Amino acid sequence: MVQSFLSVMGTSADIIFVLVQTDKSKGTKGLALFAVDKNTPGFSASKVEMVGDCSGDVANLRFADCRVPKENLIGQIGRGLQNALTGIDSARLFLSAMAVGMSQSCLDACIKYTKERHQFGKPIASFQLVQESIAQMYAQIQAARWQVYYAAELKSQGAPHVKELSAAKWLSTELAVRVSAEAIKLHGAYGCTDDYPVEHHYRDAILGTILVV
Repeated sequence: MVQSFLSVMGTSADIIFVLVQTDKSKGTKGLALFAVDKNTPGFSASKVEMVGDCSGDVANLRFADCRVPKENLIGQIGRGLQNALTGIDSARLFLSAMAVGMSQSCLDACIKYTKERHQFGKPIASFQLVQESIAQMYAQIQAARWQVYYAAELKSQGAPHVKELSAAKWLSTELAVRVSAEAIKLHGAYGCTDDYPVEHHYRDAILGTILVV
């Protein structure tokens, strides 16, 4: 039997955590989390080329008649999904913070560029439409930032935070897509080159809307 899955850090990690179904008739109660050593016979990983995230390690994991000893079971059978979601919960918080940082980097780049770029004898930062675009970026980034802070504070206190973190993840990652696209427009044709950071932020931003949704 051969199965393939996409995974983060798939070619770099020595141990892969895999959520598997031990008994389809049991539904989620048959799910279990296993630790798979990368040297296990039948297991292989190959890097996947992505639109963005060039520094990441998204890989295609392949299991061909791969046998894993029962000692590699993490937790209990039937608790696999809950155990996996524990890690996903933290990953969503980190992803939210990353998206806010990406948006902030785009804003910083736009402020710098519009002060340096001149048209009609003055910097384009003096144009009202440019100022409006930058002001909207700032306001939206601040709103997303504080939502992420709020979710992080609840999580650190051990308080319920699922809704708050879901809101933070959606707000921040969708914002990164919009802000990076607007940043490219403010940079003009230069925004599509790798001379400025907004180009790679634009490519990276879309991945955040997909990961650990």
